[in-house]
Amino acid sequence: TKSGYDKRYCVYLKLDDEPIAENGTPPSRESLIDALRVLWKPWSLFKFASVEDRAGMLAAILTALSRPVLQKSPGLLFDAAMPSSGKTIAARALNTLITGRHGAGVVAFQNDRNFDVELNKVFVTLSVYGGSVFQLDNVDGFLQSPTLAAQLTSGHVSGRLLGGNTWHEGSLRPFITLTSNNCALHKDLSRRFVRVRIDPGVEIPQARLFPFLPENLARQSRFDIAAAGITLMRGFIAAGMPQTATDDAGYEEWTRLIRNAVLWIHDQGLDVAAGLGEVGDPAHALLAPAPSEDQRVAAEKILLRGLAMHFGNRAFQARELADICGKPQDQLDETKQLIRAGLIEMLPGRQEITA
Repeated sequence: TKSGYDKRYCVYLKLDDEPIAENGTPPSRESLIDALRVLWKPWSLFKFASVEDRAGMLAAILTALSRPVLQKSPGLLFDAAMPSSGKTIAARALNTLITGRHGAGVVAFQNDRNFDVELNKVFVTLSVYGGSVFQLDNVDGFLQSPTLAAQLTSGHVSGRLLGGNTWHEGSLRPFITLTSNNCALHKDLSRRFVRVRIDPGVEIPQARLFPFLPENLARQSRFDIAAAGITLMRGFIAAGMPQTATDDAGYEEWTRLIRNAVLWIHDQGLDVAAGLGEVGDPAHALLAPAPSEDQRVAAEKILLRGLAMHFGNRAFQARELADICGKPQDQLDETKQLIRAGLIEMLPGRQEITA
């Protein structure tokens, strides 16, 4: 409510105007419903696969607003069955909400053996320069990353600064998102990501027309969205912060503040009243049994699924698969992307996949 440094959360607040007046009166139900509509508006055009995915989106928005006060927080995986479903747009709108800038923190995924080393360099740089968002875009195949898993657990990072031998150790609390089409996460990552699956419900999602761009709306109304988030959290706190969840899903602070707020919004019927539709438990994916299969088995499943979808019962030749692997990912449809991802994952380090 006033400018200054908060020692508990290591956050400095600079207000250009007078201190914010504290209002001790709990917000009314009508105010909470209006706030939820404002909060949801930039993401209101997306169709989510389940009530848990819709809850994950709501938790993602509240997490984006609250990330600086959380020592650690799960990442967000925006997933879809096909390209152009809107997953990258949804994630980028969250980044814009946090930073006020378009395209902040987006890094294209590169499936090579140096990935984890390069990722640690990125995190060290973010720690030095105070980066608040990180988005790994278009993850394909099977993702295993000890660096990413450690960052989502510890909130700290260490490594050598670029261009020298200086060693850096520091805290890092970025809002981390992944986007993918049917990627598989290693068991150490699967319990660290809230999954938000988007199902556009049409065969050609890129042909849809939208009355507004989510990223633009998030930027234009970011302070209104922040105020709406504060209103919702004030209502949750005024209600005694009911701890509906019976476990912490591996993230105690996040469960206490964000997950239980989402569950409270549902219990109060605010989600339906505001037009969102019912929301479930955003920690659904965090609590799901971790996959027990190794990397090769996961890659084989991806390949076989792609082959079945693309060829059906038709015979095919090895050169057809080599041709698919030789094309850029953005030139391939969903089934060819699965074939390409499966083969690349099964043959790591190969510069070229031949017949």
